[in-house]
Amino acid sequence: MAGNEQRQARPPFARATLHSQIADELRNMIVDGKLAPGQKIPEKELCEAFDISRTPLREALKVLATEGLVELLPQRGARVSVITEAELAELKGLHRQMVAAYELRDNLEYARLHRKIHLSIFEAAGNGALQILYSNMELRIRNIRHTVRQSDEDWARVVQDHEKILSALEARTSVFVPCS
Repeated sequence: MAGNEQRQARPPFARATLHSQIADELRNMIVDGKLAPGQKIPEKELCEAFDISRTPLREALKVLATEGLVELLPQRGARVSVITEAELAELKGLHRQMVAAYELRDNLEYARLHRKIHLSIFEAAGNGALQILYSNMELRIRNIRHTVRQSDEDWARVVQDHEKILSALEARTSVFVPCS
């Protein structure tokens, strides 16, 4: 190739493994509610539906287990992860404390509890990578929050958003809380 000729751009190589494609599909099924919290993963049916052997399915389940989306049950397969009653009770307690700080207009305690609630949700999900991502991002957000004054409406909206999240966790359903 001559020095003045430009190289043609190549499309990126597709390197997705079968188990990563299956993990993507299972992740979507869990997020979309097609596989419900606590439901045993129907390995045989999924292998038939995806036309695969059990090996890539089990590899995909290991990936999802590291993400906290499924629990591997020795000698019994896997099931979709659920938040425990103890974890839910802890979140409710933190929320009550946050509401009390909100009512007292104690914005430092309110912000501390707000962060603790989010971190507790990520801990309950069992996803270490998500916890690290949130912790790093939260440091940046906290720095900005102290320079921007939150209005009473902002405080009230966050309390309402947390109540929606807790209700969804308690009902074991999903909820969309828009960022505003």
